[in-house]
Amino acid sequence: MPTIYDVAKRANVSPATVSNAFNKPHLIKAETHARILQAAEELEYQPNLFAKALAGGQTQMVGLLVPDIRYPYTATLARGIEDVLTAVDYLALITSTDGQPEKEQALIQQLLQRGVDGFILVPAQFGLADKTLQLLQNLAARRIPVVVAGEEVLDERIGSVAFRSQAGTRAAVDYLVELGHTQIAFVGGRYTAGVAVSRWLGYQESLLNHRLPLRPELVIETEMTPADGQAALAQLLALADPPTAVFALNDLLAMGMIDYCYAAGIRLPEQLSIISFDYLPMAQRTTPAVSSVVIPAYEIGRQAAQTLLAQYQNPDALPPQLMLDYTLAICQTTGELFDK
Repeated sequence: MPTIYDVAKRANVSPATVSNAFNKPHLIKAETHARILQAAEELEYQPNLFAKALAGGQTQMVGLLVPDIRYPYTATLARGIEDVLTAVDYLALITSTDGQPEKEQALIQQLLQRGVDGFILVPAQFGLADKTLQLLQNLAARRIPVVVAGEEVLDERIGSVAFRSQAGTRAAVDYLVELGHTQIAFVGGRYTAGVAVSRWLGYQESLLNHRLPLRPELVIETEMTPADGQAALAQLLALADPPTAVFALNDLLAMGMIDYCYAAGIRLPEQLSIISFDYLPMAQRTTPAVSSVVIPAYEIGRQAAQTLLAQYQNPDALPPQLMLDYTLAICQTTGELFDK
């Protein structure tokens, strides 16, 4: 296997100059740089990425932290990131945090020790923990590129790609009101933390705009799995005055609710309307298909990777902080209330 010394001999330069060619090309003349690259290509030399990191260069490895790579949302988002990074010879090292702040922080440190020179973090449903945010701020202060994908960050040193989820939720609940529903439940997440906060605000905003009362018994905090959706809907429909429509925080909850309705003989959307958040492909294969606020997960990932690359290209500039828009996909789980 050829070494840096072989390349130096072929190009008639010192090993230090070869190192600079790969790590700090701005320090050497263009003609010399071209000669070294040609020598490396002829010898089929591959630079050691860890040695490159020690020399102050880039390994072109990015730490990508997601709550759980098995989730359809995070898998789609991660694919958007990978497609951008691999096109420019960057490698994403993907790891799942399980939504645990301590694990999240430990993984950031481990990835940093293993040579990554940038991070993209997808927060768990309860949002960024204070210590995680502080760790990201410390990285940004050291000029290590950092991007948060899927949640807005107020620190201007940290890049972010967020989504207008409050406006999307407001539009979804507005649509239910237009269909004649006035008893609308809100299900999912911890509405005082993480992704649920903006959706909770959008729900309240719509009720306020339409002068509808907020009924505490129609608001259920829960995890966001199909089983949680089934349990939440069972609790809601057992009320003396049950809701005629439900806003679910994600499609997995909505899919559980559809299963419950099928088992209980409840007709959708004649007896109950359900609208959710995500627009996952699997939720469009249910019968009936779920009406949703569309989260552009792949686009969030793609833009997050572009935001990270922008920091490499211009390290002196503040990183981009983007806000993507929403759309509504009206399918088969929403309609006018014909029978209760």
